[in-house]
Amino acid sequence: MRTEARDPELLLDACVERLRERGVDASGWVAPGAADGLDGFLDIGFRGVSRRFVVEVVEGQVRPFDIQRRTDARRPGDHIVLMEYATPSVSRMCRDHNLNYVDTVGNLFISAGTLLLDVEGQPREKSAPKARGRVTSPAFTRKGLQVVFALLVDRDLEVAPQRDVARISGVSLGTVSAVLGYLAGNGFYELPRAGRRGRLIRAGTLFDLWVEAYPLNLRPSLKLGRFAPQDSYTWLRGEVAVEQWGGLWGAESAAAVLGDSILPGTATVYLPEVTADLMARARLVPSAEGALELRRRFWSGLEGRQGCVPTPLVYADLVAGGGQRERQAAEELRRADDLLGSLRDR
Repeated sequence: MRTEARDPELLLDACVERLRERGVDASGWVAPGAADGLDGFLDIGFRGVSRRFVVEVVEGQVRPFDIQRRTDARRPGDHIVLMEYATPSVSRMCRDHNLNYVDTVGNLFISAGTLLLDVEGQPREKSAPKARGRVTSPAFTRKGLQVVFALLVDRDLEVAPQRDVARISGVSLGTVSAVLGYLAGNGFYELPRAGRRGRLIRAGTLFDLWVEAYPLNLRPSLKLGRFAPQDSYTWLRGEVAVEQWGGLWGAESAAAVLGDSILPGTATVYLPEVTADLMARARLVPSAEGALELRRRFWSGLEGRQGCVPTPLVYADLVAGGGQRERQAAEELRRADDLLGSLRDR
């Protein structure tokens, strides 16, 4: 059944949007190598039930016998197939074989434990549904936002080889090239010329746009899970040595560590992955109401002050939180922090 997807990230995002339109709390991300022959992960929450699925992305026409072949090769655990469009016959076969799927027009069948979602009969659109409701500018897609983040945090990257920017921001070289081309074409970046290095020229405006797009296109994909630690108090006070797992404090936790008087309602830590060592030594129990939220650290080589994520991300998370106290902490941070203060239009 598997075919080579030209852009699995774009198709995955379209499927996530359809789930959210149905009132489902959904976030997904592409992670090549997540498992043999699979493409990434999809977190789904609905009416108090949360599950993580391993994703297989399929582009092109899917036929009923493909479903049979996929069912015969079923792996244990929660898996889901994402496709452009499931015909009525494909939809019926998925249900008959209890194969989870979502397509980009809103047909879906998900049955895992007590979680059951079932929508069928959505017609195929004449125009491609992939771009519906999506910011299509290269700089403000999920991967594009990662590149812009790196450029804003480390201004030396303005003149660094694109390969270095790609490595630090966790994207492909092609994505970096597309983002820089977009920024140059829209007055945010001056390309290198004879006798002049490349540079950001409207960093303040670019940062504001990044903060606006971040909760829509990047933040949902960063969630690794929510947990109840054995000692929530030490996590909420930022007294855990999270660096031993490659962790950095973020959001309200970072604001408190950096000197704000805010009392975090949730401890937030960014780290590369949730390891068995972390789960065992920190005695973490998955819980939708837990006091600890772990998020994926998508970049490398960039760190903020005092064991925290870089302050542009702290600021964006505080703004995205939406509370009055969080916004106040964000504005105080922007006034006091040197890096945020340097993000001005030239």
